[in-house]
Amino acid sequence: MLQVACPDLAQPLRDAYHLFEKMVHDEGVAWGRPETPPGASRPDPKRYFDFDGRTAGVPAPLLHLRGILLRTVDQCASVLEQTLRIPLDAPLSSMVDQDEGPVLRLTWYPESYVEEINQSHCDIDLFTILPAATRPGLEWRRGSDWSTVQIDANEVVVMPGEILQELGAAEAVTHRVVSTGEDRISCSLFVNAKPSLLIRENVLAGDLMGERLRAVQRLGNN
Repeated sequence: MLQVACPDLAQPLRDAYHLFEKMVHDEGVAWGRPETPPGASRPDPKRYFDFDGRTAGVPAPLLHLRGILLRTVDQCASVLEQTLRIPLDAPLSSMVDQDEGPVLRLTWYPESYVEEINQSHCDIDLFTILPAATRPGLEWRRGSDWSTVQIDANEVVVMPGEILQELGAAEAVTHRVVSTGEDRISCSLFVNAKPSLLIRENVLAGDLMGERLRAVQRLGNN
């Protein structure tokens, strides 16, 4: 897990969160399906909104935030390669899905939930870019211990995902969110691999992504 400077992020992030706070009770929003992380027995208590470069009708502050984070993708890939000394056959940035583009997710966790509100999991992507949330609570696992992740207003955290681990490049980061009972808004930019990227013999990145998403959302609807 790495921390990367992202200048001029703080105000657009506040603007996006302010707008999203108004959206969370709007039943007209196309909310994502309930999700249950692998190994969990219940869905996470959250509402979330995902969009990429093709999604229509996205409010301007959310598009602006995504644009700022997109400009950091190549920088984050380069930092990952240099810091973790990732052994890849091609630059990490060339493996990113540019057709559908990285997906920005805004997530709202309601108040009154205490302890683990985003259950322990790894992301199924190349890497995830995480700005600061409205409240603390993000933790990552180091061995058997959990450590708090501190993120400043003008920086992001970069977490390697399971696709990167499948490529033998970096171990995926197991993380979760804990709460003291207050509501919380966060965002995540999921930097996905090209669906056609060969992970291992006869297995493509798109196959792994689809399999994981179907499992997580199927369990969430039970």
